Amino acid sequence: MTPNTLDYPAELLAANWDRNKGTIAKMAGETGIGAALKKLKDLHTGIDWTKLTAGGYGKLHNEAEVDEAEKKAKAYYASKVMPYAAAARGVRALAGDVAKKFAANKLIPKQSTAYVTSIAQAADIVAVACRSLDEEFKTFEAYRDKLRQQIEGQKKLIRPNIDKLKTGLAACIKDPIKASWSTHVKQQCRSINNGVQVNPEWKQRFGAVWVKYDGETFFGKLKDEAKLEDKAKKKQAEEVVAMCKEIQAALRDLEGYFK
Repeated sequence: MTPNTLDYPAELLAANWDRNKGTIAKMAGETGIGAALKKLKDLHTGIDWTKLTAGGYGKLHNEAEVDEAEKKAKAYYASKVMPYAAAARGVRALAGDVAKKFAANKLIPKQSTAYVTSIAQAADIVAVACRSLDEEFKTFEAYRDKLRQQIEGQKKLIRPNIDKLKTGLAACIKDPIKASWSTHVKQQCRSINNGVQVNPEWKQRFGAVWVKYDGETFFGKLKDEAKLEDKAKKKQAEEVVAMCKEIQAALRDLEGYFK
């Protein structure tokens, strides 16, 4: 049982205390229970229980963001839940003392004593529930596992394209013509560019480079060799080789990351 899944006990509502303590109990004098219950409920109302779980921090893109969210959750627990738990322990102690006084007073009905006892018991349940938030904090590790699986799945999609592009670039350098670029490089570059854009961390690290090497932009600048004179044809071939080598350098960096 955890505090965010625990329905707020009816016994801890000040209005129910006022209705159930009985006329004779009212004659017993001020107990302080009503004020303590109101304070406890105010503290409970002020807690956003979602802030104790990974789901309370929006979409987290990498483990660093999960770590930061977990730190915030634990700080939130210390600032919000611990005071609530302390107040619950205070109600438990107060109600326990009042129950003893009621039991010793023959003028106070047993049902009034029983109700005060039920307040102490309910407060104890709340205090115990707040003692540990293992289930809530487990959501952060579960989120990390989910991210690892998701990222590994994305990496598996990129790795084959790295190998294909590596082979394709070598083939295009040997035959540096427009058709060779189209066959061996264009789609592979596009696939890698699309792949690195899906993950914010990869996008930040590789996005700008692979937008430039999207395969399509350079292809659009190439002319059909049949329409070129020998000098222009040679110049274009040199440009194709230079671009292939430039991409090879960027690919080595990418390959090291996704190995």
